[in-house]
Amino acid sequence: MSTRLLLLFFSVFFLLAGRQSPVLGQAGNIATEAQNGSYQLFSLTDLGIFRQARFQSVVNLSAGSSTWAYVEADGNYTPNWRPYFSGLTLAGYDQTIAPIGGTASATYNSGYGSFWGDDGLMPAVTSGNYYTFNITEYSKPGDTVNEYMGVLETSYDPVSFTSLTQSPVSGIDRSTYVTITVSLSDMPSAGEYLYLRYAPTYNFTGSNFLDMYVSGLTASATIPCQDQDSIYYYVYSSNRTKPQIATEVTAHGQVAHDMLTLNLINNGGPNYFYTILPVNSCDILPVTWLDFTAEAYEQTVGLNWWTSSESNSDHFKVQRSTDGSDWEDIGQVLAAGQSFQTIPYSYTDDAPLSGRAYYRLLQVDQDGTSDASEIRQVFFQIQDQIHIFPNPSSGTFHISMQGMQGEQAYCLITDMAGKTVYAERFFPDGMMTNKTLNTGLPDGVYQVIITAGQLDICRQQLVIQR
Repeated sequence: MSTRLLLLFFSVFFLLAGRQSPVLGQAGNIATEAQNGSYQLFSLTDLGIFRQARFQSVVNLSAGSSTWAYVEADGNYTPNWRPYFSGLTLAGYDQTIAPIGGTASATYNSGYGSFWGDDGLMPAVTSGNYYTFNITEYSKPGDTVNEYMGVLETSYDPVSFTSLTQSPVSGIDRSTYVTITVSLSDMPSAGEYLYLRYAPTYNFTGSNFLDMYVSGLTASATIPCQDQDSIYYYVYSSNRTKPQIATEVTAHGQVAHDMLTLNLINNGGPNYFYTILPVNSCDILPVTWLDFTAEAYEQTVGLNWWTSSESNSDHFKVQRSTDGSDWEDIGQVLAAGQSFQTIPYSYTDDAPLSGRAYYRLLQVDQDGTSDASEIRQVFFQIQDQIHIFPNPSSGTFHISMQGMQGEQAYCLITDMAGKTVYAERFFPDGMMTNKTLNTGLPDGVYQVIITAGQLDICRQQLVIQR
């Protein structure tokens, strides 16, 4: 065999060995200058099926002026995950990057001989922004050849999850809805989204994911009933919307969920799960209500409600009552029809009733059946309905009220520290009620609060000056 043929044979041998042989090892660090302009290594945290590192940049760097490479250990490029060739810049932030030879991706390089690869180039880096690097573990089971990756850029430090609870925790059968609630380190920032992802198998070869309903420092979502033996789930955050993630999943498969993750809570890696008793059947409820509120504003009453799931829902009738028994329809809002995620709705009553009013929602299915929500009450004060005069006062003042009848009311007066310094009960006796109060309070600035039932119907500042 000629020398030329021998060289060709060994070149092909090392090419195959360097690019394809399953060398034991995984990426342990991301090496980059993107944090402060100097080459640094950041340890990757093992999150179960992928690894992650995050830092906040303190420098502005133009596109192509900083590099990146995933390496196994500090100073060890045997092996590494970076482009095969030099001068290749990431396609962009906030996307799933598949390992494709000849592109800026996490392609496997053995580190031997000519199979060293070359650092990829970063897009522009902005000082103050946070950069989250994700890379898969064994995208091919037991094989370290190539990995998926993603780099997420945010203007905020992502919230973290401090705890997770499940309700119910036992006795779950095929008719049971299961609510998952997580506690948060802080309120999510604008453009930060929380999702509950679940699947009937632990490896998530196929999955569903739901938007989580955020209230203060908690977030929740409800997994609908399932005709399965078990459900595995976890919660994650992302800077991508649900439609954007769905598009990435269509293009790259389930791995897109991992590559677009900012933070997660997954039981330390193996995910959470519950078993389902093989009894009853999964009959999806028409609507699962999360909350319903009614609030009086200056000229209107605002109604807001949220659902966590809907099946064959058609519309919501908005109803109003003066006594909580006889209802009139005042509006209608179209429903989602089919949904297993949190959906917000709203309606504004532009012509509210004077005094106390009750509101409820009537959810109507596509087959005409209906279900009523809980009842909410408001007290709407029409402008000039309550007068407090004179103001300033010498200590004696008058209250003129219109539109309240047969309902016990209180007048409370507090000082500016919020301490109650005067209280009197009275009963409005008709369309117009006039009440004279002689408080004997010293000069100062006070708050007059008139309540009826459990509602504050008037708050007004009063000055006593002699």
